[in-house]
Amino acid sequence: MSRATRWVALATAIAAIVSLAVAITTPAHSGPNCRNGCVTYPYTDAAAFVPRDYL
Repeated sequence: MSRATRWVALATAIAAIVSLAVAITTPAHSGPNCRNGCVTYPYTDAAAFVPRDYL
């Protein structure tokens, strides 16, 4: 296995760990775990949580 392959594998693992940490610590906007500012059915206010750049 080459050095470049090892660095790519390490970078991928680090990116996965960071993504998992961000996903776990992001508060829920709907559902049973939502504390305040919840989006309720029919979820018309969900667009407020999507950045304009994504759209």
